[in-house]
Amino acid sequence: MNMLKWIAAIVALGVLTAFAYMPQDPLRVGPGIYNLKLDNDRVRVFVVKFAPGQSIDVHAHPDHVVYAVKGGRLMMHEVGKDPMTMDVATGATLFLPAQSHSAKNVGKTLMKLVVVELK
Repeated sequence: MNMLKWIAAIVALGVLTAFAYMPQDPLRVGPGIYNLKLDNDRVRVFVVKFAPGQSIDVHAHPDHVVYAVKGGRLMMHEVGKDPMTMDVATGATLFLPAQSHSAKNVGKTLMKLVVVELK
């Protein structure tokens, strides 16, 4: 019986560790940054506001489209790749494939984005 408890504890630890390394939902990682506007069986739509210097830890998106209501300078670090800094012009529209990344507003102005995740 002690052996079964030990095995159960190891399995439980493995499951918890796996969840710790799973990409997180941007709503959980970035409260106050991501504001959910629509969630249905086809899309999720967010308004995203990044103040200068503000950052968000690693989170995941399926394929998604980003529209810059107010552009700026954003550093993105996709998991497994080198960080990249992007100058996003107001009015720019970007398609990004599914990915896990962190991001930081490295500019001097507030950025406002509309993010549409495709389900």
